[in-house]
Amino acid sequence: MAMVRSLVDVMKVHTPEDRCTNALVWLLQRCSPEIACQMLALAGLSVESPDRIRGHVQWNLTHSRPDAVLEFQGPQYVVIETKIQPGMCSASQLRNHFRGAAQQFGRDLTTLLFLSVERSAPAEVRQLAARLPGKVFFLSWQQILLFLESKRAILDHEQQVYFEEFLACIRAERLWRLFPMTTDELKAFLAHFPEVWTKLEAAKNALNALLKLVCIQAVASSGERAAEWSDDSSEDLPCLYSTLKIRDWHTTSSAYVFINAALRKVGVVLTGYQDDRKQKENFLNRWHGSFKSAFAADPDIRTFVWEEEDECAGGTGYFKPIDGTAGQVFDPSKIEVFADYFYWGYWHDLDVADFSKVSQLIAEDFKKLLTYGPGEGTLTKKTGGKTRAKAAGGKD
Repeated sequence: MAMVRSLVDVMKVHTPEDRCTNALVWLLQRCSPEIACQMLALAGLSVESPDRIRGHVQWNLTHSRPDAVLEFQGPQYVVIETKIQPGMCSASQLRNHFRGAAQQFGRDLTTLLFLSVERSAPAEVRQLAARLPGKVFFLSWQQILLFLESKRAILDHEQQVYFEEFLACIRAERLWRLFPMTTDELKAFLAHFPEVWTKLEAAKNALNALLKLVCIQAVASSGERAAEWSDDSSEDLPCLYSTLKIRDWHTTSSAYVFINAALRKVGVVLTGYQDDRKQKENFLNRWHGSFKSAFAADPDIRTFVWEEEDECAGGTGYFKPIDGTAGQVFDPSKIEVFADYFYWGYWHDLDVADFSKVSQLIAEDFKKLLTYGPGEGTLTKKTGGKTRAKAAGGKD
């Protein structure tokens, strides 16, 4: 285990999440212990006010390494996982953190806290909290910063210096967008806003052109098995997507090609099911028949769900990757995050330097996905092929 004794310890770690977490732990250890207790209370997590707290960072557990562990008298342990980009929560990572900490400290003494730039708890956190009542909590970085700002007046001079150093560390990791703009920053933003707005529209046009090219090449590579399907698509930033209809697949919206400008990713996925019970039942029969073994044999393929309530999503939603399934034989119906949506496919870093290279890459991925074989024609007639947009609440 490691402890944060100075700003040198804050900055010497490699990842932005570690540096942000280390800075927070460093600050909490130098302020009144009541401040740490009050901060945790914002998440609904109750700890006794101690004489002091001990902060451990990058603590290695059995199968995972959380960003920090706060140790309170009692003892009581608060295991912390931090994300500074939206949409990066991993249910399997959180489960491994809790299991490992419970084995090491004791289940009754362990709680798990997820810190994120998202303003509300991700679905993975809500689902795990429902399974483990009183053990899993969420706190946003916005809440932390507003709370600490409210305490600035009661800090003594030395602690105020610590607070300013903490803010400098957070700003350096590009969490500046969580703060209100300063007057100078606002002036600079307004001065460049017309140019930014014009370029935003031009960027959207360029990415839609790329998406169109990718779809054309994917369809051309399908051997006449696929066609573009216009009923379910989005041309709006940050997440653009188009639908492909595969002959005899069990859903009309059979596959999606997408570009996520926020995450700088491009990908293609097959549709398993989309918030439709009968569609899900039909798909699971095929998954257990042959699809799951083919999935497990490909180390590069991954699973996705449709995510609406996320800061990455804007007004469109996006295809969110789910960690922990690659190379595995599993039953989607046994994993909570797949309760309503299930897709599988590929995504890559978005390289806009060569449109033809990107479109060729996705076309090759789509050809590999087509090896999963056609769905049964009768299934399309029975289920009606509910689209992703309709299932998600109706933009059609």
